This record gives sequence, C-alpha cells and structure tokens, in this order.
Amino acid sequence: MHVVFLVHGIGKHPAGWSEPITTFLKERYASTAGKPLKEDVAQFVEITYDEVFTGWLNRWAEAGKDLATFSEVASVAGFLSKLSQDDPLYTHLADVVLFTFFPQIRREVITSVRTQMVNAFAGDLTSQLSILAHSLGTSVAHQTVASLNDETLGGSYPPSLLSFANLIMVANVSRVLTLPHHNSLYETLVRPSAGSYCANYWSIHHALDVLTMPWPFHPPPEGWAVDPATYRDTEVKHYEKDPNVHDFLNYLKNPRIHLPLLARIAGVRMTVPDLEAAVAAYDQGHQLDDLIRGHLDPYLKKASDLDQGELKDILELMKSFLGACGVKP
Repeated sequence: MHVVFLVHGIGKHPAGWSEPITTFLKERYASTAGKPLKEDVAQFVEITYDEVFTGWLNRWAEAGKDLATFSEVASVAGFLSKLSQDDPLYTHLADVVLFTFFPQIRREVITSVRTQMVNAFAGDLTSQLSILAHSLGTSVAHQTVASLNDETLGGSYPPSLLSFANLIMVANVSRVLTLPHHNSLYETLVRPSAGSYCANYWSIHHALDVLTMPWPFHPPPEGWAVDPATYRDTEVKHYEKDPNVHDFLNYLKNPRIHLPLLARIAGVRMTVPDLEAAVAAYDQGHQLDDLIRGHLDPYLKKASDLDQGELKDILELMKSFLGACGVKP
C-alpha cells in the first residue's frame, strides 16, 4: 500500500478540504486503469494545520477588543480586531507571515503535522509513504520532514525508520519562505540522496504562477540528488478557464501532472505514446490565451523586477496577484 499525505497551502482549510483533490485523482485513476482505486493500493491522508493559525489570529483579535478601550493604542487595537475576519489578506497572507516570522507558531505547525504523519504511519514498515504538498504546504512539508530527527519535537525518527518515496511539491514556494538564508534548505536531508528522507523529489510550478517566482526552487545541478532521475522539475502552461493558476486542483488537472503522479503512488502504467497523446489532447483545449496572459503579465513583470527581493515586497505582490486571480477566503 502507498500512503499519500496531502498538505494544504494558504487560506482556510477545514476538515475535509482534500475531498475535491482525492475525488479527482480517484476519477483519473479509474479512467486510466479501468478500475476503482482501492485503499490497499493507495490511501490518502489529509493533513491540516490551519487551526494553528486560526487559533493565534482569534486570540489576537480578542486582544484587540480589550485594547480598544485605550486611546493610546487605538490603531493597533483596530488592526488586531480585524484578524479574525474572512478577508484574503488575513486568511492567506497571514498564514505566510505567521509561519515565516513567528518561530513559536512555526514550531506548533511543524509539531502538529509531524504528529499527524507519525500517527498515520504508526510504525508500519510495509507501506510506502509520499507527500503531496501545495503552496505554503511545500514549505511546511519540507521543514516538517527536516525536523523528523529533532527529539525536542516529540521523538526522533531517522531516515532508516521513516522516509518518503516521493516528495511532490506543487506550486513550490519552499525556498521563498526559507529565511534568512534561502539556500539553506538545500543542505537538509530533504533531498534524494543516500541516507536522506526522500527517494524522489518533484518540484512543479506554473508559468504564470507569480508566487513561485521569487527565489525559485533550483537545487545545485551536481551533488544534491544521488541520481538525476530522482529529481524532477516541471513547468506547466495550461489554462483551466480559471484565472487562479495557483490553485491546487488547477495544477493537478494537467495530465503532465496527474498521470505521472498516479504512476508514482498507484502504479498506473502508460506507454510513452499514450501519455504523449493524452497530453496533446489536453493541450488542444487548454492553451494559455492572450486574455489571461494580458491579465497576469503585469504581475509577472513585477516578479521579474523583484529578482530575489525582500519578503515584504513579495507579500505585497502576493496580495495583488491573489486579488487578480479572484481568490476568495
């Protein structure tokens, strides 16, 4: 059996958030393999950590109400009182800020995700494990796996005891959110090398997904992966009639992604000609058109102008880009 941990990105993700993802992947498996996907082949395990952020934002919002009686801190109180509102500024960008800049909150997130994974794993040495992460979840997943040998977080799990067949990072922002030294994540055991925590690493980004562009994930060409075949970097350029190119399911709908993914986690077999035919058929109806390019090009230019900019600039770009994508809380 293959156990696949699904790790969400920014925004609100209550229990059951992964149902559209798993439903789509099961449908694609059934269509390709000609039979339903059984749990003894692949089992999806939903990981949630949104409650950590929500808990802190709600506490700060309550603190804002208490402070509102003091005129000296009225502006601070006003800001804090808004933190529990359903506004993308708080439900999306606040997640990034809390995880990146608040070590205690980051530690709580990592501990929560570690605990969920270890409990699902429960010492089962017969199953293969993989992680399918999206957006902020790529950074959460990377840092969680890197922490598995940290005794202070609830036990040490060396690679000989717990490792992953695949780390599949969709809309990979893990390097963007590794501060202050963006290249330090390349030095962890989260890489396909001897004695590491993963056998294969797959990084995926969309040509118009601005959020992946500052500090993109590009490991050293030599020495990082034990074998070039164990590291894969895929850029997609499709359009699903939805301007939110950062969306998790939007990425997965491209057969360049879901067919190799199903091969990795569920053993789907396709000949190269069949895979190429599926991709070609999809491309015919999902080409990027001038309208969507014109809509998002200004944000691409901003991203390229940032080069490898400061995170505050990146956050401002994220805010405007998510607004252009029509992101709602």
